[in-house]
Amino acid sequence: MFINFLLEGERIEKKLKISVVIPARNEEDVIERSVRSLLNQTVKPYEIIVVNDGSTDATREIVEKLGKEEGRVKLINFDRGHSAAFARNRGAEAARGDVVYFQDSDIVVDDRGLIEKVGEVFQNESIGAVRTGGGGEYKTFLQRCQEVRAVMSNLFFKASGTKIEYISGIRRKLFSELGGFNERIFYYEDRELGRRVAERTRIPFVKVGIRHIEPSTLSEIVRQARYVGKGASTYNLINENPLVLLYPPYPFFWLIFAACILLSVLNSIFLYLLALMLLVLVAEVIVAYYLTRMLLPSICFVFFISPLRAVLITYSFLLNRLKTR
Repeated sequence: MFINFLLEGERIEKKLKISVVIPARNEEDVIERSVRSLLNQTVKPYEIIVVNDGSTDATREIVEKLGKEEGRVKLINFDRGHSAAFARNRGAEAARGDVVYFQDSDIVVDDRGLIEKVGEVFQNESIGAVRTGGGGEYKTFLQRCQEVRAVMSNLFFKASGTKIEYISGIRRKLFSELGGFNERIFYYEDRELGRRVAERTRIPFVKVGIRHIEPSTLSEIVRQARYVGKGASTYNLINENPLVLLYPPYPFFWLIFAACILLSVLNSIFLYLLALMLLVLVAEVIVAYYLTRMLLPSICFVFFISPLRAVLITYSFLLNRLKTR
């Protein structure tokens, strides 16, 4: 049985070549873990292409070292930073596999069967793309706050019926026909491409053991929020679901909250509205605690991380809108 398993894996590797593309910018803390988790696969990728998009840390040197150890690891280097869409497109252009699988640099694959599972799905010729999903890495207190954010966001998406299309792996031919990622879109380019792919083919979901290494420091949370704001200036999230305007983690809720504080001195109706919004926030803490059993991270996310992100997202959104005028 063991020999048959190895032979089957070998047939998949020869029949269907899977190229992995990883965009990276200043990811020295996580890039080696990400690449090595792919090299540890039962069926190894045909190649692992890391696109270093203007890193100013040791990302390039780490990938070069990995390339010397393992010939499958290849580096494409850009001295100036662009975007994830740009980096992914350049990696896909260099890929030689039948399928291009996109992985973020802060993803660690615990499931040694990832490439094999993806390869098995693509044995069906009618399938042009797949998406994979797993969990997150939540070790520090701030990462546990991010876990609360992830749980509450998923609850909102399910309750509101929001369907987010995205792809993880795609046939290289189909990717080329669609023109790749839209490089005018920042941060949300995967959703935009996912919507276009969904119009052409079915996108089955493959659940695998992968971990997204969540921001563990305040500076990383700030950077992520600024990326979200910049991305929102290039991609209309309201088209996916207008209810995002009312959901507390999004900036619009906190803008109304701040306005009520300022206007409450003029009219008591704003004071009542402010009290109602506070009740909503308390209710969110209760729901978050019920779902995660983490009280302090729930309180921290709702009353600190969420408004902080709202301010940073709004600032980044407005700044980028002004720059593009």
